[in-house]
Amino acid sequence: MKPLFLLCNGGWFGVGGSLLVIFVVLWRHGCAGSRRMCVTGRLKWLLWCCVCCGMMPSLAAQSPQWVLPEIPGPLVQRVLFDSAAAGEQVSCYVSLPPEYDSQPQRRFPVLYWLHGMGGGSAGVTQVAQRYQTAMQTGQLPPLIIVFPNGLSAGMWCDWKFRDVRLETILIEELIPHIDGVFRTVRGPEGRIIEGFSTGGYGAARLGLRHHQLFGAVSMLSAGPLQLDSGDAARLVPEGGEQVLLDVYGGDQQYFEAQSPWRIAEMEAGSLREGRVLRQIVGDRDETLKHNQNFHRHLDSLQIPHEFRQLPAVSQNLNAVLNSLGEDNWKFYRRALTGLVPPTLTVEPSQRPNILVIFSDDHGWADLGVQGMDPDVRTPHLDQLARDGVRFERGYVTAPQCVPSRAALLTGRYQQRFGVEDNNRGPLPLSELTIAERLRPQGYVSGWVGKSHLDIGAAKGVEKSQRILADHMPQHQGFDEYFRGEQRQYYASHDLLGRPLPNAPQVITDNRFRVVVQTEAALSFLDRRAADPERPWFLYLALYAPHVPLESPEPWFSETPEHLPLQRRQALAMIAAMDEGVGRIREKLREQGADRRTLIFFIGDNGAPLGTAWDGSLNKPLAGQKGMLSEGGVRTPFVAAWPGRWPAGGVYSQPVSSLDVAATAAAAAGLRPDPQLDGVDLTPYVTGQRRDAPHERLFWRWGSQSAVLEMPWKLIRLGNRPPLLFDVSTPEGEHQRRNLVTEQPEVAARLDRRLREWAAQLQPAGLSEDASAFSRRHEELFGEHELIAGERGAMPSAIPPREDEAAIQGWIGRNGVLTKTESGLLLEPESEAAGARAFLTNSRLDIPGPVTVVLRIRAVAGGTGPGRITWRTREASFAEHQVSEFRWPEGEEWREVAVELRERSRIQHVRIQPPVGAEGVEVQAMEFRGAGEVVEYWFGG
Repeated sequence: MKPLFLLCNGGWFGVGGSLLVIFVVLWRHGCAGSRRMCVTGRLKWLLWCCVCCGMMPSLAAQSPQWVLPEIPGPLVQRVLFDSAAAGEQVSCYVSLPPEYDSQPQRRFPVLYWLHGMGGGSAGVTQVAQRYQTAMQTGQLPPLIIVFPNGLSAGMWCDWKFRDVRLETILIEELIPHIDGVFRTVRGPEGRIIEGFSTGGYGAARLGLRHHQLFGAVSMLSAGPLQLDSGDAARLVPEGGEQVLLDVYGGDQQYFEAQSPWRIAEMEAGSLREGRVLRQIVGDRDETLKHNQNFHRHLDSLQIPHEFRQLPAVSQNLNAVLNSLGEDNWKFYRRALTGLVPPTLTVEPSQRPNILVIFSDDHGWADLGVQGMDPDVRTPHLDQLARDGVRFERGYVTAPQCVPSRAALLTGRYQQRFGVEDNNRGPLPLSELTIAERLRPQGYVSGWVGKSHLDIGAAKGVEKSQRILADHMPQHQGFDEYFRGEQRQYYASHDLLGRPLPNAPQVITDNRFRVVVQTEAALSFLDRRAADPERPWFLYLALYAPHVPLESPEPWFSETPEHLPLQRRQALAMIAAMDEGVGRIREKLREQGADRRTLIFFIGDNGAPLGTAWDGSLNKPLAGQKGMLSEGGVRTPFVAAWPGRWPAGGVYSQPVSSLDVAATAAAAAGLRPDPQLDGVDLTPYVTGQRRDAPHERLFWRWGSQSAVLEMPWKLIRLGNRPPLLFDVSTPEGEHQRRNLVTEQPEVAARLDRRLREWAAQLQPAGLSEDASAFSRRHEELFGEHELIAGERGAMPSAIPPREDEAAIQGWIGRNGVLTKTESGLLLEPESEAAGARAFLTNSRLDIPGPVTVVLRIRAVAGGTGPGRITWRTREASFAEHQVSEFRWPEGEEWREVAVELRERSRIQHVRIQPPVGAEGVEVQAMEFRGAGEVVEYWFGG
């Protein structure tokens, strides 16, 4: 009758005398047969009666104590963090090693220590003092100890019926917070989880289930380790049945699903190598039998582990640790030296050097080997492609810098850790970079060039400077660095290879940035020559051809003089990058390292067009930087691994910048990590696998989202109906033709897949509002005629040759716009029938209705009428927002008046000559609105 008394005394209400009798009868005569069935049956009946009567059990009725009191003294500090799972702040205790403040460049492993029943602050100081003393005497390697808050009887799992999510808080919130606040060794090689009693149960179930996070698991007097919840009811002297009811809902199946026994069975394949496990129990411990059974269970699953049965020891933490003595500290030393990710049979001497070169705002067309423009001269990059593989469909994960770089360096979709766009940085320190993954394999890592991952929406100089300091390359796994875009660089070594004291130091160099970054890379390679047997990883982030544009010599003088200035500057900067790649490859040949170096060269996103044009081109791909169309996310992508990958290959299946981390990890001997979103490209490049590396690729960027499943690409723009394109042709989005109405089943399937993927992100879901950000995206798609659904040639705009002031906000799309003495001359880029150049201006703001007066003259050709389309502030381009006009004949100046029947304010217009027109010259425009007039004069 004790459990029933506990329930009633704990504050249950609404119980009539008859129900009390039912309780007693059910408890005393609930079922026949085994104890397990009897206890389980009673719990289920009790829970059913509780629900029927609207009752709440005592523990569940109490509010969880998420914030514990501070502990006096310097030994332990209380740390608070905002928890979405708890809906409020949650606390933990942290004890830092003695060396933490005196070694500011050092990172420390973390021991997550889980308390038993009772929880709170009890025992924290004693454990921290014991471990601190061992660190001071050298018995224990320096480490950070974190004491999570598991409530008084939380069992370190997510409760079944109540929104108490202890596992979620620890795994998804506490660990990232600790990694972000303290200098930790991130990854399984730097994390141990240990617990005593029910904390040992928690360490077992969390450490085994989340083995990708913890390299070592220590279970001290752990319980309950069995599958029988009836036996588990004795896990505390009193109220055991109550704990089972509160946490597991009296559900035997849910109890089993949370059990380390079942978790070990499910994860056995991953636990057989690369993890350090120990199980300690005293021979007088009441959980001895179940610990012995669990030990035998792990043996049957062939999971390596240490099992020790301590003589004359009961379930008492001090007795356990005293009995272990020096052997306890040996476990940690062994764990912290053995915590390396499991490796394949790749000898250290066979691990390749890895060089990843990331260019900036580099359009798909601007690689000579692409064959798109004879003015593009990149002989060294072309040779790299001939020595390796040119990926025809190489994609990045975002049409913008910060998110694209975050995904490249982590191998994970950047939305998984909240780096959605340029304003969502910095890169969380809890995320593992390629450098951090390779470090346990003996790699020395270097960073040269642009970062952009140390910025975010920080307000205030002090906060910005702190973020910059905390997110320097040395805090993300890089041993050496020369970080910076231009002129000022934060460096660990100078260009002569000399280490700088108190790094990072600022080095000023006013030479052309690509030259400086190339020399820093060469300096890194020179230092590596002193230890040729040790592999290295170098991330070279070249800041070109991104604006500000420059005219570096001698490359600028070698560009064709008839080209626009921006185009000449971009070609010169790309040529400088190409020469830098040539110098680096020559250095590798001199060192005899060329045949054991894996090299990637990738652009971070498509080239920007329009007013922000950097001179690079995406043709024939549709769109630009800032768009999830092909021109925004499909970039130059080549790689070579002489001797391992075949030379001269052209790979046509879609690959992703996400694949760089997975390929590098596999080349270094690491087993596949399920946390990575990319794949190892080696078996695909070498022909070992014939299937596609990716069934689908996904994107989400602001109000845009997309999914690629060859040959289909679905794009969403906020709350607009989705767009569906066939991208199987080399031109990318097929003829600007939206096929969503012709392929509704395909569109529905891809939309469903996209939403399923987005549900996993941070934050979850897709943007479906009509915000200003969304409207700007619609403007871009409208300018490139991707949301009009018209047939015709792909737009691949070349912006004006002259400065922006000369054209007063007007841009030429699908053609070349030139300022002449008499006006603006628009000529179509393609002579093919169906090509349609047009003028566009998204800065117009005039109330409708509007009369447009154009002073124009036709060059030649063209059939049918000209037309003007427009959009308002409130909506995007629509079918009814079009006015046609008779195209003037002859080559004389003529005035044409066009009525735009619109009542709202017109913000964006496009002026289109007839199909096949060879050009049009515009001398003046006048827009007469309701009481307002906007005039443009381009002549003279």
